[in-house]
Amino acid sequence: MEPAALIVSGSWHLPIHYAALADSLQKAGFNHVRNPKLLTAVEELPVPAEATLEGDTEVIRSEIASLANAGHPITIFCHSYGGVLASNSVDGFLWTQRKAAGKAGGVVHMVYMAAFVIPLGKALGDSFGEHIPDFLQLDEANGLLYMSDVRMSFYNDLEEAEGQKWAEKCVYCSLHCFQDKLSSAPYEHIGKGLDATYLVCKQDYRLLVPVQEAVATLLGENRKTEYIDAGHCAMLSAPEEVASVVWKAWESSEARLKKSSQFQ
Repeated sequence: MEPAALIVSGSWHLPIHYAALADSLQKAGFNHVRNPKLLTAVEELPVPAEATLEGDTEVIRSEIASLANAGHPITIFCHSYGGVLASNSVDGFLWTQRKAAGKAGGVVHMVYMAAFVIPLGKALGDSFGEHIPDFLQLDEANGLLYMSDVRMSFYNDLEEAEGQKWAEKCVYCSLHCFQDKLSSAPYEHIGKGLDATYLVCKQDYRLLVPVQEAVATLLGENRKTEYIDAGHCAMLSAPEEVASVVWKAWESSEARLKKSSQFQ
């Protein structure tokens, strides 16, 4: 069966920000790579009604369904807000769930890179407690979330001109990314048919290493942890290294499935 990879992007970002990673994933060995645009990545105002966590979830579940129905074992790469979104999207599509229903294909591994992992029933904004950090601004009147100093926040490990180029390609972010609550999560399945890896970005300017390590604990004791010496958007500064981690994750799941006779 041909392995597939699905990229679940972070807020403010478009598929073009992940294009180099998509290419690197294909070169690494993934025969099928999907890199969809999220509804909460708003290019023109006003914010559309469907720009919600639920709307994004429908986008991602559609992509997963397409790959799973084609029989592919799927490794999901999720970044930043994408960690919340991916967690919200996989129930019913796990390899073990589909196999139990007599179906082929499904999600076998989730790779969270500098990603938010939050408890069921909580919103991403709840991660910050009562005090929202100064680098985030909520525009409730227009339904938008703003990040201050986009270049440094996301691309501090790139040369200034290169970082500014990518910052200018960022779009508006729907406030729903910050406020909508997680309604589903796969955490209880990790180590019981689903594998998970957390990729810590050591140079992340906003989501510091101890914070990333702390949120990763919600994935449970059976998670794997990897480190990369890059900023928050390592898919731009080190796409081949990130792809290597994702491919390694898939290979570990493939070996487990073959050993357990679940990979047929």
